[in-house]
Amino acid sequence: MNCKQKFTRSGRGHPCLVCGRVKDSDCSVSTEMVLCHNNTSHKKGDQVKGWAFTGVSSDGRCGVFVPHKPLSKPQKGETQFFDYSPNHRVKRYYREGKKVFCPQHKEGDKWGNGAGSDPWPLYGQDKVSGAKTVVEFEGEKCKNIAAVCGLNAISQPGHLWTKDHLRFRRYEALAAAGTERLVIVADNDAHGIKRANASAASATQAGLQVRLLLAEQVWPGIPAGGSIDDAPGSPEQRAAVLKEAANQQEIWKAPESVAELEEDDEVPGWSYTALIKRILQAITEDDLDTDMSLKATLMIDFRVPTGQVEADLLRHQMLLESAGEKKKTPPKSLNLDQVEGMDFLIDGHVPANDQTLLFGKAGTGKTTAAVGYARSVLFGEGFLDQPHPARRGSVLFIASDSGPGPLKSVLQSAGIIDDPVFKNGPEKRFHLWASDRNQGMSSWVADLRGCMRLLEFIKDEGIDLVIIDSCKSVTAPSAINYADNKQVGALMTYFKEVICAHTTVVWLTLDGTQGPDANSGAKAWKEVPSMVHRLEYDIDPKTKEVAKDYRRWVVQKNRLGRCREFYFEEDSGDIKLRANQQVFPNCTAAIVEVLMACFRDGQEEVSRGQIVASVDATGKTVDNYLSKVVKAKHPEICRRNRGKYKLAPRLQEALKSVRVDREEVLETPFSLTVLFQLPVKFPMGTPGVLSSSLGKTSGSHRMLVAAMDLVQVLPDRVNSPM
Repeated sequence: MNCKQKFTRSGRGHPCLVCGRVKDSDCSVSTEMVLCHNNTSHKKGDQVKGWAFTGVSSDGRCGVFVPHKPLSKPQKGETQFFDYSPNHRVKRYYREGKKVFCPQHKEGDKWGNGAGSDPWPLYGQDKVSGAKTVVEFEGEKCKNIAAVCGLNAISQPGHLWTKDHLRFRRYEALAAAGTERLVIVADNDAHGIKRANASAASATQAGLQVRLLLAEQVWPGIPAGGSIDDAPGSPEQRAAVLKEAANQQEIWKAPESVAELEEDDEVPGWSYTALIKRILQAITEDDLDTDMSLKATLMIDFRVPTGQVEADLLRHQMLLESAGEKKKTPPKSLNLDQVEGMDFLIDGHVPANDQTLLFGKAGTGKTTAAVGYARSVLFGEGFLDQPHPARRGSVLFIASDSGPGPLKSVLQSAGIIDDPVFKNGPEKRFHLWASDRNQGMSSWVADLRGCMRLLEFIKDEGIDLVIIDSCKSVTAPSAINYADNKQVGALMTYFKEVICAHTTVVWLTLDGTQGPDANSGAKAWKEVPSMVHRLEYDIDPKTKEVAKDYRRWVVQKNRLGRCREFYFEEDSGDIKLRANQQVFPNCTAAIVEVLMACFRDGQEEVSRGQIVASVDATGKTVDNYLSKVVKAKHPEICRRNRGKYKLAPRLQEALKSVRVDREEVLETPFSLTVLFQLPVKFPMGTPGVLSSSLGKTSGSHRMLVAAMDLVQVLPDRVNSPM
């Protein structure tokens, strides 16, 4: 990295060149590099708006991008088509920097979206017909690169790989054409290994001799998720290394633990845990007959209800899903410095990567409120009393209660249903699951099968928010008892540990009969989520009757801050605050400036009263944001003692070397500088923009505090390996 390049923080007039961020200064831009706060999940080499992803900073907060230099590979931002047959193809395109795959089939002379009814062949099957040895990769791109390397390469249609019987037929056709040996290369991640093992089992069953290779073992040092496309060397060198590894690899055999049961096998002697694991295998293989047979055996032999079986299946699957993320030897005690805090997806309402419960009587506006949450994420808007915009993302709405019709009516009333985010196409970011006979979809069910399907969809589509309407409707068809605390607790824990590692979840339900502040069903519906919202009718003080034109919103539980309540009303499918309700604008940046100014003056700890006096905001607003920022995932402020606050240690260390010159800002050896202007009274401006003038009149004196070396302020972001 060129140490002389100068960075500009994102903000008004200076959008991030990768994500377009202007609302705060979280991104940094120079002519040779962009440190983007919003894009950290790409593979190395992915291109976004002409910038190539090179890695993530060591703190995980920023993606590091450099100007894209065209290579021999296809341009990442271009739409590509992969032809499987004259009637089948896959369209690959990019939506907001993320890859999207769409299977298409021929309808007369036109291409239609979807797999269609005719069977799909292997990708490249016509090119390898008769070849004795064939190499299988995950993805069309890797298959094409391998073909350039001189290999007889194929890949599976990704949208159909979970269908065991279809995968088996494709391998039968490959064997019938003369192929004897199949080398399967697993991508360098858990998902790739899972897919490769499933393919190996089907290919072996079809009579092929299979060797399974892990990409990371063939080409050591490739990134997570990588394969031959990330391998070093020329095409000929990559192929040579692969062939040598295949020659040394033993023939793949199915592990004994997943061997198929014969019809006359007896299972009564199996242990409870062994039966649970075997049922998990049957569910994974979509073997409904074996699944139900073993469940019946388990319930009869061990005298357990079906709900407990489902709960135990969720617990065991949760351990399997999270096993790869845990260290082999757990520590005796957790290191608090490595424990991450929590941030909001929707400020003040929905914590990111966690669960939220929204409940109330029928007619209190739960569905409209949920659509408001979806709208905030889809369009990057604030919500009700929290105007700070949410981070834009994709939404999955599971309407198992009301169905798609009423939800569509709400979207139509709100006047947003014609936006491209709701339409099939490259800009689609709103997804709907509900029962619809015409389209062949049934209601989603919260059993293990449904949870695994949900997890796969979240990963494939990059879903940022899942809204489930309602708790009772998704558990009723399953074995989970809606009112059983143990069973619901297992479901909620699975969501917390597995699903919420990839997305954020909002549950909707009715209120209960145990009092005005109690949700219906098991207590776990309210105990596990980090936030609980209650919507209720209010008594009009004038008429002494239930108010028809407005409702009360009560934040009943909030692990990230204070509880509160306010009044709202519905307006043509939209939801808005009533008049004279308090709004909490984001004043985090102004609070940080106050603490920085005091620290430079030798005052490390600052009282709450001094902060309120120095920030142009109400005491309640300051308290609200102080409560949030000290619990953030990467906090900039720490609470010291009762009513005392200070800068986070990393910011303090950065400020210790700052040199002050009232006449000019001195260049540091690394001229990557950010100018901080410190006012006496801080106005509440754009969140994250650390600059303002002294006083409130134009032309007032401005005090310049020394340029801060960006390498010192953000050492992990700037000094991350390229």
